[in-house]
Amino acid sequence: MWRGRISVARWKAAFEPRAPATREMAVVDSCSIQRGVVNRSLGPRLIAILLAFYAMGGILLAAAMISGRDPRFRWAALGGAAAVFAVVAGTAALATWRLERRAPAWAMACGVCGAALMAFIPVASQLPSGALRDAWRAAALGGVLFLAFMFVAAAYLRAWLRSYAERADP
Repeated sequence: MWRGRISVARWKAAFEPRAPATREMAVVDSCSIQRGVVNRSLGPRLIAILLAFYAMGGILLAAAMISGRDPRFRWAALGGAAAVFAVVAGTAALATWRLERRAPAWAMACGVCGAALMAFIPVASQLPSGALRDAWRAAALGGVLFLAFMFVAAAYLRAWLRSYAERADP
């Protein structure tokens, strides 16, 4: 029964640095850990938060497509594509937040899935030909910009993880 008291040994053990849970965490564990907290710079944190925001947007799009069942769209296919994007973006956010070695690869996969989702929207819509041409143009430009941004973010993550590992292992 919990009485609101924690022993000093348990309290200290809660904040002691622990062994890595997985092999991917080796980059974090080889670095200096002070008081059980990994020193992260602002860049990887912002990228992880942005990827988490993309994941929430994918979930919202999937929920809107499935619950709305708009006849102008093939809602089942578009909802499934949005759900796949949400899973990939969430995995990329988690890998980036944990500073795993695979974080840049997941960021690139998020860029590819996002660009594919943008290209899939005109395919899944049943618009007139004039509006469809504009939708294709917007989807192509949005997909290219999203893909380019995610590849730049992945390159930044890769460089940051390399420099972080070099600082830890002189």
